[in-house]
Amino acid sequence: MLLLGRYDQQKVIHQHITSQDTPIILPPFTPSCQKVQEWWDAPNKIKMLVGGNQSGKSTTAGAYVADYVRNHPGCLVWAVAPNFEMTKICFDKLDEYFHPDEICEPIWAAKGKGIAYSQPHKNGGRVVFKSEEAGFRKFEAAQCDLVWIDEQLKSKMVFTSCVARTTMTGGQILLSFTPLLGKTHWSYKDLFLNDNVFSRTISLYDNIYLDPKARDMQVAFYGEEELPYRVYGEWGILEGRIYKTFNEDVHVIPFDIELFGRIQYIIRGVDFGRWKACSWVGIDHDEDAYILAEWKNDECSIQDMAEAIISIEEEFGYAFSHKIIDTHTDHAFQERFELEAHGIPCTPANKSVQLGIEIFRRRLKVHENGRPSLFVCDNCPKTIEEIESYVSKPGTQEPKKPQNDHLIDGTRYALVELDTYCEGKFGELPRIQSAGKSMFI
Repeated sequence: MLLLGRYDQQKVIHQHITSQDTPIILPPFTPSCQKVQEWWDAPNKIKMLVGGNQSGKSTTAGAYVADYVRNHPGCLVWAVAPNFEMTKICFDKLDEYFHPDEICEPIWAAKGKGIAYSQPHKNGGRVVFKSEEAGFRKFEAAQCDLVWIDEQLKSKMVFTSCVARTTMTGGQILLSFTPLLGKTHWSYKDLFLNDNVFSRTISLYDNIYLDPKARDMQVAFYGEEELPYRVYGEWGILEGRIYKTFNEDVHVIPFDIELFGRIQYIIRGVDFGRWKACSWVGIDHDEDAYILAEWKNDECSIQDMAEAIISIEEEFGYAFSHKIIDTHTDHAFQERFELEAHGIPCTPANKSVQLGIEIFRRRLKVHENGRPSLFVCDNCPKTIEEIESYVSKPGTQEPKKPQNDHLIDGTRYALVELDTYCEGKFGELPRIQSAGKSMFI
């Protein structure tokens, strides 16, 4: 039986960690299926739990890590994810299984140093959250008692560094992911087919904690080609058009200036480069997103770009411009500096391609109410063209480069930020940033 889950006053996990010596009561947690129990009990140094989306793979691994930290005072654990944003998901998974009285305040560190933040436990243990994007050299010079890798890493060197960090301690390596990088990826050949690595594959239907109605609705959202991978956790690659569910008859709506009355907030998404592009993406009170306007030009200056953005917003009027709360851009510092100098405050975007594509795809799906949650106004023909032509590299899920994607890159930046707002992580967004000025609501 896994010693995690909801409170029922049954199991005393750890005592004498609060100033009052109050025992911490945590509940037993029933594994979602026999395969999960087998994975939990396996003594192997490397253990893989592969599964479809929402199959419980990351939740189970997070529970395992929390239980390990709780029962190994003074331990050092790494939680590793492909990028900085995904480390936040690991953090949330672990947070579900720690009692507030067990842990100290997280310690934040610079992203560029390879450590996103660390979570100290009051028994002296510590979980350090690290990102693959920092590079394999940021995974050296430490001795770890346990390493948890959530989602597939592109770099085998980062993985081998993690293994080296546990050689002296004899610690385990846990992996949990949906195997979307295909059978040619090193994790299939070197780990999944390795007899010394304990592997189990679980599907969406193995997760007994999912509401059946919600589960069936999620499955219905997936395209036929996605089902083996996203539902059943099979090894494969989704190829071809990235936004296959986009349908002009469903997603494209007539542009009407009265639509601005429904919009709650608007974020500009800006992409730099030879082709400069700006997308205006709004969200209404039902949390439906709308691509409201577009601008794209090649070989123009940042000043030309800023003037074009301001001109478009002046044309739409106050009903449009006063709802703009931010501009999320590519990370090029010089271009951002110039854009701000010309009256458009901006913020470096979350450029996680995988996260942005997932949010884009989820919003394109037609939901139970018969509507998607992303619409494109018909005054954005270049955006429509980019969505329909956006493809992945042969044999991978990564977008092909180069391709015509400047507007949808900007749209992706805006959608990621709007989805973060919808999830309530930042609460209200009080500041409005319109072209050339900032004001408060």
